[in-house]
Amino acid sequence: DAWLANIPEAYDFSTHTQSAGFPSAQKLGLAMLFYSTRVAITRPCLCRLERNCQSDDIYEFCSKTAAECVEAATQLLNLLPDSVDPIALYRLSPWWCVLHYLMQATSVLLLELSFRAEHVPEKGAEVSRTVKKAIQWLYELSKFDSSAQRAWHLCDEFLRRLAPQVGIDIRDLPGEEP
Repeated sequence: DAWLANIPEAYDFSTHTQSAGFPSAQKLGLAMLFYSTRVAITRPCLCRLERNCQSDDIYEFCSKTAAECVEAATQLLNLLPDSVDPIALYRLSPWWCVLHYLMQATSVLLLELSFRAEHVPEKGAEVSRTVKKAIQWLYELSKFDSSAQRAWHLCDEFLRRLAPQVGIDIRDLPGEEP
């Protein structure tokens, strides 16, 4: 957080809005790396919280840190516009980086949904919307790359099994192999 607060204005990616489309390649790469690092640091706390087997201090720390993990994953995926354009994305970043970051963030959000948005209950709808967006991106990327196709298949299958249990409408997601 201190690093981000002191980043030079030319590299500041925190003011990017989705409506602006993609940030520059440099800002996009820096933002993806930043949010990916936040996810990696906070991910160990993303688990089912049980107050009876932890002290209050540990419970509060894990709860806060897990929420930060979900927020970082959401912010990473929000770097991508709602309108899917794989060609534009591939022009800005190598495909293997994009796929890694996309899967890292998507897996966090799918895990949070499987916990019924336990760590961010006020953002359950946003988590659902963002994970569906990620799966749409994976679907489109899978038209160009077999690794992305495997990633899409895994995430899509997981969400389809999870959706009825957590009440997510997935009728707007593509259902056929690309």
